[in-house]
Amino acid sequence: MMRYGWHFCGWLLGLLPLGAGAQARPAGNGLVGVYYDGHNFERRVLSRRDAALNFDWHEQSPAAGLAAEDFSVRWTGWLVPPTTGRYVLHLSVDDGIRLWLSGRELLNEWRGQSLSYYQLAVDLKVGEPYSLRIEYCQYSFSTRMRLAWEVPAAGPAPSHWRNLWGLAKEETGPVVIPMRYLFSQLPAVVAAPPTAPPPPTVLAHQQIFEENTARQDGPAKAALLPKPPVVVP
Repeated sequence: MMRYGWHFCGWLLGLLPLGAGAQARPAGNGLVGVYYDGHNFERRVLSRRDAALNFDWHEQSPAAGLAAEDFSVRWTGWLVPPTTGRYVLHLSVDDGIRLWLSGRELLNEWRGQSLSYYQLAVDLKVGEPYSLRIEYCQYSFSTRMRLAWEVPAAGPAPSHWRNLWGLAKEETGPVVIPMRYLFSQLPAVVAAPPTAPPPPTVLAHQQIFEENTARQDGPAKAALLPKPPVVVP
């Protein structure tokens, strides 16, 4: 009887997620956002920590002391990926956007534009901190800023009791980068930042207009539509 009991205990241990006994990595606390009056950082108004970048202010002020239009934001911090492989960063913006990863500028669309989507593919290593800097500017009307990613395709999921009854939920497509992977300061467990990642490949670019194309700023913004980006091999 005791023998079968030990076999049963071993079977239960096999259902635990792989690496459950490994040392847990520190959880992130978000990025530092510095908000400015003016679309080119003319006057600093406030600084705060933002858990994730997923904003749609619906033509309202993003914070006390700022107008609903003509402002800019600079977010800085560190990105620590949960696994090694090729990630696809997805950015949805209205208006301007610039992005640096490990000190390398990967995206520069600094202008007034209707809601636009950008995708960047970058190779990242698990547990390595990558310095992240994102700048955003708002001219008028709609205000949108969203940073999401697609993580590398994983192998077979580790055994877990939730999988046995189909209770584990799988996420597909781009999701907003969670706070646990974003750090306002370099994580203490990491001695030094890694070397810069390989140059990214611009996968796709799509520009769409707002539904109300008859508004007054329509012709002005249409003149500022970006040219298709150069694809980096």
